Amino acid sequence: MSYLEMAKRAAASYAKNAERKISSLSSDKLECTGPGYAETRECPPEASPSRPSAAALGVPSPESSYRSALREWWALTAQGAEADVAEAQQVYQEIVRLLDEVGEPRATERRRTWAREWFKEQGACPFCGEPVYHDLESPRHR
Repeated sequence: MSYLEMAKRAAASYAKNAERKISSLSSDKLECTGPGYAETRECPPEASPSRPSAAALGVPSPESSYRSALREWWALTAQGAEADVAEAQQVYQEIVRLLDEVGEPRATERRRTWAREWFKEQGACPFCGEPVYHDLESPRHR
């Protein structure tokens, strides 16, 4: 089984578990009292300590989603011309979206660390797929 297939199965399993957790919440309506809440209605998330956080629901952080997307991108890179173009475009758009959420310079720092980890694990450069690591973001390559 390829890494890409494993990643797709993991993503599907994650989505299924997240749906199960969300649907198991007891009620969409919570009672809010205090200034500004004259009646029972749905509370905004910040007003209700009884609403579970994203982390409690198992929703991954933007940083872990960014890592997963990068690993999927690198797996596609390793496939070279064999990679599915539509899938590559979709993964690329996800990476761009997550870059905004993670923010710079954190995204670059983490990407460089994960790229080195990928090379150690896979024996292939994440940027070109060759068996030699190329740190394209180092000052030497600019």
